[in-house]
Amino acid sequence: MTKGVRTRGHRDCRFVLGSSLDCISLFLCRLGSAPGVLQRSQSLHPRTRRSRIDPQLMPIKVLLADDSALVRSAIRRLLSDQPEILLIGETSGFAQTLQMTHDLRPDIVVLDLHMSDSTLISPEDFRTRLNHGSTRVLAISIWHDDETQALAERFGAAKLLDKVNLGTDLIPTILQLAGPPSAPQ
Repeated sequence: MTKGVRTRGHRDCRFVLGSSLDCISLFLCRLGSAPGVLQRSQSLHPRTRRSRIDPQLMPIKVLLADDSALVRSAIRRLLSDQPEILLIGETSGFAQTLQMTHDLRPDIVVLDLHMSDSTLISPEDFRTRLNHGSTRVLAISIWHDDETQALAERFGAAKLLDKVNLGTDLIPTILQLAGPPSAPQ
């Protein structure tokens, strides 16, 4: 290993941090070992999943927006074993996210703040065009600094999550955001 290079490891996964792909690798490694995460031998068949949903309760409808197919796949896998959450669509850009939000009316949009078409629409315009109802935005990013937090707020995000911690933080945050609003203190 090169001197001065930080490494992160989780169980049997070891790699050098420094790129977004490394962060995604760490996320996928943590995803595989997170409690309650679907293992390869478990069924992903939609009928099996839907049969566990109480017909009296409506699942939380989630739209996933990330320009990385690898991240979308990992999040899809993470959400697939959650009967209270229904992934209703996936997008890879902001314009497509706005259109699918209008068409599908999700409860929550999981939004990557740094998609490749970010220059085509301002965060404020996105927020204005998205804000048509009760849809909440859950921002995700590989960065978790003050600048990214400010960007998430400009997009109208209720919360910002670090992509590295999605394996443990995504499900509880979706459930929290979809629940009744908390009373002001």
